[in-house]
Amino acid sequence: MFFFMRVVLYFFFLGVAVVASVSADFDSLNQKYLKLKQRSLDHEESIKVLLSRPKITPTKFVLPEPKVVSTELTDPFIDNKPSSATQSVIGYENAGGIEEQNPEELSPEIDFDDLVNDPIGVTEDNFDVNSSASNDELLSAYDDFYAKPKVTRSVGYYFGPLFGFIFPQNGAVFNESLPKTEYKAETGTTLGLQFGRDFGKVRWDAEYNYMGFDGETDFEISAHNFISHLNFDFEIGDRADLRTGLGLGVGFMNFDGNSDNYDGVGFIYDFVLGAGYKITSLWSLNLDYRYYSSAANDSYDQLKSHMLILNANFDL
Repeated sequence: MFFFMRVVLYFFFLGVAVVASVSADFDSLNQKYLKLKQRSLDHEESIKVLLSRPKITPTKFVLPEPKVVSTELTDPFIDNKPSSATQSVIGYENAGGIEEQNPEELSPEIDFDDLVNDPIGVTEDNFDVNSSASNDELLSAYDDFYAKPKVTRSVGYYFGPLFGFIFPQNGAVFNESLPKTEYKAETGTTLGLQFGRDFGKVRWDAEYNYMGFDGETDFEISAHNFISHLNFDFEIGDRADLRTGLGLGVGFMNFDGNSDNYDGVGFIYDFVLGAGYKITSLWSLNLDYRYYSSAANDSYDQLKSHMLILNANFDL
């Protein structure tokens, strides 16, 4: 009994400390929101500056027709008329007339001084539209703008529903006429809601859940549980983690038989071993195994159960 009183006092003072830290963290949460909003505005201004820059004017290259330089001799003392052998070669009438021809005499010469200069890298008024930023800065800005956000575990508040199956152990109830009436428990279900905060290595949450199952001797057993958990997280990647912890709280029990009804309020606790995975930037799935136990009462024995619970948490 003294052990349970010490545990309750420990979690009571721990809850007070957590509430005090939560109230102080609201201010820091507001500051983080303002900083995030300012960064978003600065990013929008950077994108506007990039998009407002003028487009690079395309340059059309128009090359003049090459001039043909005549190779004919203009000496008046030399007959410039082509010979019959030359005419046959040009007209392909007598392929065997000349065995070799000088390529310079058959190919026209090009006047390279008449070509235009290469205007690459020069625009109107010699103005460089990208002079204010280097190529590395532009590539980094575009990479940051189009990069997909990395999904990681988030630190902060979360909220979500839970659902699971319970595998209770057999129990008993007590009354004046029959000192002990035993029942054989069947598999049941649990539903609930969870609200908490992830501090990075430690996770605290408050939870309400409803448990319900049947007994083979015409018993219907139910419990409304209000419990708080303190879990320790161990990261195994950017998205996944393992955790273990302890929960303490109060349970409202109801054992409904054929003719008698047994109600009571008592201390409850459970041990937690689970794993979580971040599926998106806001949603995460968690699978927990719990061993649940309640305190005994004058009207009923301890309620003990193994539990397998799946919950989906939304980051606030």
